[in-house]
Amino acid sequence: MDLLLKQRESVANHIRLENEHHWAEVNSTLVQDDRAFFDFVPVGQFKGAEGVRELYHVIGTAFPDLHIEVTAEHDLPGCSIREISTFGLPTIFRLLTSPFQASVR
Repeated sequence: MDLLLKQRESVANHIRLENEHHWAEVNSTLVQDDRAFFDFVPVGQFKGAEGVRELYHVIGTAFPDLHIEVTAEHDLPGCSIREISTFGLPTIFRLLTSPFQASVR
């Protein structure tokens, strides 16, 4: 199989697992050492495999209905970038508003 195609399939699988909220399986799609990191722009950088696991725990708790839509894909050998839109109603809004409120985008 073409390496770039395999890389794209790996990224698609990762996003599918995120949309299905299989957080433990999402973590298995990432490197499991100190090279792992996640730049979460509004919050900061989560470093190492444990930091990334912590971030996914926070996201899964804060946005129990999180859904990701890929809006653009950019791939080079060894590097895949996805531009995304995320949708979901934060937990705090679930507690404070009616269930008919619009989700955060």
